[in-house]
Amino acid sequence: MEFECDAHHASTQVVWQVWRRTGVAGLIGAVSSDFRIAPAVTARFVGGILLLVGVIIFVTAALVVGFDLHPDILSVMVVLGVVTVVVLGFLVSRIGVLLTMDDVGYRTRWLRAPGAKQARWTDVEDVVTGFASEQAVLVIRLKDGQSTTIPVNLLAADSADLVKAVQEHAQRGRGYRRLS
Repeated sequence: MEFECDAHHASTQVVWQVWRRTGVAGLIGAVSSDFRIAPAVTARFVGGILLLVGVIIFVTAALVVGFDLHPDILSVMVVLGVVTVVVLGFLVSRIGVLLTMDDVGYRTRWLRAPGAKQARWTDVEDVVTGFASEQAVLVIRLKDGQSTTIPVNLLAADSADLVKAVQEHAQRGRGYRRLS
């Protein structure tokens, strides 16, 4: 892949004409990429919540039997537990975007100690892969010495696709374009 510098890229927004299903042409701006939380991580989280809810229901049942309380207390706890598991599972699967990239920069969310949480592509020195605590990570190193570390196994994407997407966004963000 060869790239050349586009001097007017920083001041000009790229807009393409697209054909919609309705047959009407419209404009779209810069494309962003979102990488969500992996389904296996979501399942572990929901499983932990389910375990916690089960313990709470077990303790409630023991209290209802031990102190001869009204059985409706246990019914309410079971319903609240089921609703909690369903709602949290839905929220984690829907709003679990961990990495957002566009032509300007990137932003991480919900990651524990990623380093720099966001940066512009013009501030990125390089993008490398490596291992931290025996797990594959993507490291985005910035010119000021900071870096962003993203554990690849947390994202619902193939590691090669993730690296390719980050590199493409970084090159577009720096004003490089493919030579045809």
